[in-house]
Amino acid sequence: MLRIASLPRSPSKPITKQLVWTTHTSDDWEILIYRTGQTWEACFFRWAEHHEHAVGGSKAELRAAVERRIRILRSRNQRTAKWRSRED
Repeated sequence: MLRIASLPRSPSKPITKQLVWTTHTSDDWEILIYRTGQTWEACFFRWAEHHEHAVGGSKAELRAAVERRIRILRSRNQRTAKWRSRED
């Protein structure tokens, strides 16, 4: 399950994130996975089109959830593109 990332913030104690994995897909999706203490966070986006954040219990769990979400977004985009092309 994806959750919107909302880590507690403290002005006196900044949160340190460590980038642990990144990829770029052939259809221009970027996935960045960070570790912050015991929390895993992903940022995934397609430049100028879509941007989301998610958190999970492990890198593998988070990566799988992000990849499922991207498949859903791709599917919606393909249906929308087909619908739009019929209007032209």
